[in-house]
Amino acid sequence: MPLTAKSVDELAEQTLTCNVGNKSAATDYVFFTVKVLNLVHQGQTLAVKSASITADGLDKPVAATGALPTVKASARLMWDLSKNSIGTGENAGYVWGPYVQPCYWDKTRACSVNIYSLYLSAPANGKGAMPAIGDITLTDDVSPEALYPSMSVDKIAAINADLDKYGARIISYSGVLSGGPANVIDGKSKNAANSVRNSGSVKIDQKGPGEPAKISIRNADTSLRSYPTKTYSDGKALPANTAYAVSSSVQVSTPVDTIRDFGKVNASGDHWTLPTRNVFSDLSISGFTASDHETSADQPGPESANYPGIHWNDYRTTTPSVTLAGSFAKDFAGVPGTTGNMTAEEFTPGNNYFEGPPGGAPLGSGGITVAPKQDVVSVLTVGGADIATPAEVSVVACDAWDNTRLHLRAGNIPASSDARAQFVGSDGAPVWVSGYNNVPDTADKAKWAKQKSETPELKVQYSALLGSAGANSACGEDQGPWYDAPEKVPGNDPALAAKGIYTGVARVRAHIVLPDTQGLEVANFNQVRAYISIGMRVADGGRGAGDILPNWGSLKRVPLDRLNMQDVLDAPSKWGLSDYVPGANVADPDGNVGKPGDRLILADAQARIAKKVRKGDTGEFSSMPPQVTGGDLVQYELSPSLTSGSAATGVLKDVWVEDCLPASQTYSEATRPRPLLPSGQPRVTPSVRPVARTKPTLGGSFQSTRSTQPSTQ
Repeated sequence: MPLTAKSVDELAEQTLTCNVGNKSAATDYVFFTVKVLNLVHQGQTLAVKSASITADGLDKPVAATGALPTVKASARLMWDLSKNSIGTGENAGYVWGPYVQPCYWDKTRACSVNIYSLYLSAPANGKGAMPAIGDITLTDDVSPEALYPSMSVDKIAAINADLDKYGARIISYSGVLSGGPANVIDGKSKNAANSVRNSGSVKIDQKGPGEPAKISIRNADTSLRSYPTKTYSDGKALPANTAYAVSSSVQVSTPVDTIRDFGKVNASGDHWTLPTRNVFSDLSISGFTASDHETSADQPGPESANYPGIHWNDYRTTTPSVTLAGSFAKDFAGVPGTTGNMTAEEFTPGNNYFEGPPGGAPLGSGGITVAPKQDVVSVLTVGGADIATPAEVSVVACDAWDNTRLHLRAGNIPASSDARAQFVGSDGAPVWVSGYNNVPDTADKAKWAKQKSETPELKVQYSALLGSAGANSACGEDQGPWYDAPEKVPGNDPALAAKGIYTGVARVRAHIVLPDTQGLEVANFNQVRAYISIGMRVADGGRGAGDILPNWGSLKRVPLDRLNMQDVLDAPSKWGLSDYVPGANVADPDGNVGKPGDRLILADAQARIAKKVRKGDTGEFSSMPPQVTGGDLVQYELSPSLTSGSAATGVLKDVWVEDCLPASQTYSEATRPRPLLPSGQPRVTPSVRPVARTKPTLGGSFQSTRSTQPSTQ
């Protein structure tokens, strides 16, 4: 309950009973300790009102004679305010942040947010701590002078000249910070063990952005009838010998504009930092009488070792930062709509970015198998600005490969219905933006593009130089000459080029300008992203199964500007090169490491076969040979399967399943007991050396039946 001066006389009488055992003509002493609420005033006399003794044989208790003992209460205001959470080391307690989110007063702007603790506790388990009477007040000074003590006078003046744009703002935060007690006992999950009794309400009065804020704590229960012993979030022990009475927090929001315009920028011009120091000051707590008053300087504990005049746990320093967002990745994906594809959820669980090629290998696993002439897609994921740095970003993205293993392919690749990064079809182009998440939608949100007109403009050039890791993964002028159309690249097979397959191309560079964020919630991210897809076909060059088909990506980025391709290429910034190692073979333990890059594994039509046998024409087939004599009927079950998960349309390589008879057996017949596939029938060729022949999509099992009669062959 809220405490008032009238509450102090409402003290309950208590009766203490003590058994001293058997005594005979003895003198003894009884000691007892009484714990009283902190409603007792400083200097108030606490007397034993009466005492008596009883014993066997007495009709009634015998009252004590003479003066009874008295004690005087010692009480004073000794509350400790903390912005340091429950930390026992200076400037080391938990702070939630800094993190970037929309400014609470203007959702079209971004702010760096810190949430600080506002705790009030008494030492020594609250012993002798006088309760606070009335409101508790303090100041959180978020003026530029106080918040940025290391900033130059000129910069402080510039911030003060436009506080509406640059000034920090502070509000109360109602949640429970991690690692601290909860704010009130609610009879549910917040109980006396993990919560203060009642933190009351926190009111913050800030006249304007960048101004000091007056904080009032009202109706807090500082009686310490109970106090928490463990944290609310994880049940860990709170600091011993500390009684928490108020658990609250405040949120300080600094506009990202302030960090970018007045923070320290790195040499690359894409990262800004702004050190801050946030301090509680001007603490004012009143007690029972006019002389009972506590200020910031009266708090128990030492001054700060770093900042004289500031209490050790009344401040926290943080360094909000802003980095110009930028990401890049290179991966193989499936051609949307292909029969047997992995779904977007299977291929990219939880994200639904791309459909995957058939076979079951997820994105980036390095285990995707493909057949000659199979179509795939190489995808370059380019990240731009985020809500913290809403700026244009100009990039040239590069994809390089071995054109004896992979060929550039133009075709009408359809849009996917569920893979976000493949919502846009190719419209016949070999290189296109298949996904883009920054299309204006509502005032606060952007959406995914569903058609080419919604994607940024793309300029593409082509080169014949084979790709590899390191410097040769770039797409500078040294990796040319460059051509504006793939058919102009030397080395193309004319017949295949007429079909949109360009065997001479081994490298693509694509220029794109990613615009500002078009909403405070960019679709599925806080970052603008474009997905550049490159159509490819696996070469049919006679390479053996298990051959590695590698691919490398690189990027050159110029932030905060809209530049054409040549200007990006001429900019002093360096290429972000690939260190991807595909591996010498599938078994290479050092393969599929590094980035950006990815690989495919050639898996031409390879068959495996299992063989079982049984005596007669009933019962289970077994791997153990039965005992037979002349004239017995023996049946063999041959179960062939393919190791490749690919489904390359038009690849008609044969798979032969062969079983050779010993001289003691003669062939009788071969049967296929059930259909293997919904379409197409495998061909079974009976002979003394029976052979089953089928297409690469073979599955299921064959049975060949033979007699144990003497062979005539």
